[in-house]
Amino acid sequence: MATNLYLGEAIKFGVGGNARKFMGRGWDSSSAPDGTYTVEHQAHLAFQMARSKQEMTLELEALPFVHPPELKKQSLMVLLNGNMIGYLKAPALVKETFEFKSDALRDGGDNLLSFIMPDAVSARELGVGDGIRPFGFCFHSVKFISGSPAVRSNNISSPVARSNDISSPPSRSNDISSPPSRSNDISSPPAKSGFTHFVGKTRR
Repeated sequence: MATNLYLGEAIKFGVGGNARKFMGRGWDSSSAPDGTYTVEHQAHLAFQMARSKQEMTLELEALPFVHPPELKKQSLMVLLNGNMIGYLKAPALVKETFEFKSDALRDGGDNLLSFIMPDAVSARELGVGDGIRPFGFCFHSVKFISGSPAVRSNNISSPVARSNDISSPPSRSNDISSPPSRSNDISSPPAKSGFTHFVGKTRR
């Protein structure tokens, strides 16, 4: 049985967050201070929630893993119990809201929130290291609210910051299997990635 999630309660990723109790497959076993990376082409959160009588909104904040010029943006599809409720393509930090009908939730049963990242890529695929796990997004927070948000957020389209001294993605422990290939589920010990991540700048 999945953990109960209350309406308006934020799922917070990173060190000290509460996301671990909701996580399914697809997440890094260690976290950055303010977020957790996806390390497969799909990542899942499982939860239980009472269905609202109103339409609902999913609030999401995440940082895409990019490597210009080879990978300037990442795509993200958001599914709730197999039904697509949102899509975005982001070059930098994104704060987005997705509205959906409350009957997409399973009242009294387990719900599955899925993130699909077709552009996720590994260091080996980019030719910049030996890591085989594809990085998609570093998630900061996810929250369900009732009704429409007062102010709708948009994708942040500012350029990605470039640096000659950017730390690599958080270290991974050996209990995480390598990501499945795009056509099969293949598990093998993870290889350490030499990938670097680029922190997006928000345009005001």
